[in-house]
Amino acid sequence: PPKRKKKKKKKKKSPLSTPKVSDEPEGDINYKPDIQHIGGTQSGELSTFVVIKEKTQETFSVIYIFGILLVCLPYTIYLVFKSLFSSSGSDKIRNETFDLIKEDSRILRILGNDIIAKQVTQNVTFIDNSGQERLQMIYQIQGSKGNARVDVEMLKQDKEWIMQYCIVTTQYSVVSIVDNRSLFDRPLM
Repeated sequence: PPKRKKKKKKKKKSPLSTPKVSDEPEGDINYKPDIQHIGGTQSGELSTFVVIKEKTQETFSVIYIFGILLVCLPYTIYLVFKSLFSSSGSDKIRNETFDLIKEDSRILRILGNDIIAKQVTQNVTFIDNSGQERLQMIYQIQGSKGNARVDVEMLKQDKEWIMQYCIVTTQYSVVSIVDNRSLFDRPLM
């Protein structure tokens, strides 16, 4: 069988490739560009259109931002006031129980004198089997000698929250600050 000669293929140049010194220049050296200027009225109309378009986009952006603010801001303010000023607000209950904890000498001896309360980690409101509304809360406290967990339960009677218990669990012991469970527990019928 006869041998075929392979033809060398010329590589096509990429339009982005760097020209070599041996490459011939492309294009016509004597070509004069045909530049047309747009008349004053057309360019004025075009720039007016662009300005109106930009102003419209800015206006829609401002309306959108104000719309979001008008929807979100009142609800946020409502949630803050509800938490701070309602009788069952988690911050209010945490502050009340933390004041009791700071006065207890057993806690001061275990955790140290400089105790701080951290954010509430759990806050649940529910209705128990006897139909009474209850609130359970868990948060952490920290002192110079260690950390502790605070468990609080409140019972709603006559539209007022009454503390059922406040128990502090440290690494070494469980300290009952308030324990009124025996007063509130009633046998189920």
